[in-house]
Amino acid sequence: MSARSVATPIPCDSALPATAVTKDHVISICQRIEKTGATTQPERTKSAIGGVYRWAMRERLASVSPCAGIGRRSQKVDRKRTPSDAELRLLWDGASSQDAKLSPAMRSIIKLAILTGQRRTEVAGAIVSELQLDGKEPKWTIPGDVNKRGKVIEGRTKNGREQIVPLSPQAVALFREALGHASRDPKSDYVFPAQIGTVKVGKKSRLPHVHGESVTMAVRRLREFAGIDDISIHDMR
Repeated sequence: MSARSVATPIPCDSALPATAVTKDHVISICQRIEKTGATTQPERTKSAIGGVYRWAMRERLASVSPCAGIGRRSQKVDRKRTPSDAELRLLWDGASSQDAKLSPAMRSIIKLAILTGQRRTEVAGAIVSELQLDGKEPKWTIPGDVNKRGKVIEGRTKNGREQIVPLSPQAVALFREALGHASRDPKSDYVFPAQIGTVKVGKKSRLPHVHGESVTMAVRRLREFAGIDDISIHDMR
């Protein structure tokens, strides 16, 4: 019998030490969410708790994760959302508005994601050497996995295959603008390098470029600003 079927709700003390949280605590929290009829939130909640403990384990604040061994709490449902022309216009105009409070880099990332249909991490992690902006057929080559002397070097695409993305004049202009922006470190290999000024003193940026999660949070704010219900970067694909 699975843990899902035998676990019984247990009280969760908000002051409970992190090291005292058990697998049953996590399952109980998920079960309470499941009783509300939510389909995806239980798994997201479990993943969020697991993420906190993975960080705590790296920082030597915890030795184990209470989420270890807990199966999926909900069925994975493929997202099928196609933005309408009107929604795309609202999103584009919102990204262009100074009132949206987006950094210049984030504005470009969102617009390039709309124009190219590429994943948030692929756009945010674009490397200068990947771009060919001159000529009659400008393109963006995103490297896939390669085998060098028996060792697999991972590329930047999710499926491991090289992608060659033709660039429209608008996309070329956005890339050129990003490369020439005054706040960008010209020594960086990345089109959208991490903003060191936003990192807390004594800490290091998790990535040398804008993080994909930062793009997700920016789109959420932009969606609210533009008055669009439930839209994501992945929907552009």
